[in-house]
Amino acid sequence: MGTKQTKPAYETGETLVSTLSVLGDVNGRKMFGGYGIFIEGAMFALVSSDNVIHFKVGGSNRAKYEAAGASQFHKMPYYQLPDAVYQNDDDLFAWAKESMTIARATQKKKK
Repeated sequence: MGTKQTKPAYETGETLVSTLSVLGDVNGRKMFGGYGIFIEGAMFALVSSDNVIHFKVGGSNRAKYEAAGASQFHKMPYYQLPDAVYQNDDDLFAWAKESMTIARATQKKKK
């Protein structure tokens, strides 16, 4: 954390925002050397400075990520998105929707 943002992380983040914008008000911004991706102000994904995509997890989807061998991003509630999911739009949208739901619920609890 705290590293300068890499061009690949920015480009991957912008591509994800563009792809996932069909699911709602999705936007992104540079964060901690990487790129945060938000739905209606709630962060549901991040691209780390080493250009790895991570989606937010919770009780409803954590087992799916663990079963896929996905690694956790530090001690944060984000797990690496499997490459096979990223390469299939139907899967990408389904996994993103789950993370969006978790992000919205988490954001509401904080308020």
